Amino acid sequence: MAAAVINAYDVALLLLERGADFRLEDRKSRTVQDIMIATPIDTDTEMYRLKLKVESRIQGGTEEDDTE
Repeated sequence: MAAAVINAYDVALLLLERGADFRLEDRKSRTVQDIMIATPIDTDTEMYRLKLKVESRIQGGTEEDDTE
């Protein structure tokens, strides 16, 4: 949760890969996905690409995308 709040999507992805429960809510009843939706990021950045990977993981997908 804290990783998403500070836009540390690399950390959030690692935690999700290790089994973190993305359904947990903070004191304001927000989930990681709620926080990510509310946080705009420039689409031309590496952080945005990581955000997309986190979203894919949350939605049940796997990120086999190694196109760098």
